Amino acid sequence: MRMRVRDTIGNFASTAQAGQRLVEIIEPTLASGEPVVLDFSDVQSLAAVFFTHSIGVLAEKDTANRLPQLLRWENLPPLDEAILNGIVEDAARRREDPRYAEACYKAAMKLAERD
Repeated sequence: MRMRVRDTIGNFASTAQAGQRLVEIIEPTLASGEPVVLDFSDVQSLAAVFFTHSIGVLAEKDTANRLPQLLRWENLPPLDEAILNGIVEDAARRREDPRYAEACYKAAMKLAERD
């Protein structure tokens, strides 16, 4: 499956809701073992929250570690690609290390309390 993100999500891939929508669209294809290529050409705005709630969620669920073989992305600016790679690495670490995941959760709860 090849997907132009702009055609499905729109010009702005910058919200948690847009990330969740991407997951809803591509997760069934990935679950069936079919590869997915995400083409980010012409997307005007990308945000870490979008990546966290889309590819980060998929990476955290990927207990079989199949995502690196099944999911590719293209046409990301270098900074956005670096951010995405960091989010994927962090999600994999949370999946593999429950103590790290718990520490992240506690830190997020403390930050939420301050608001």
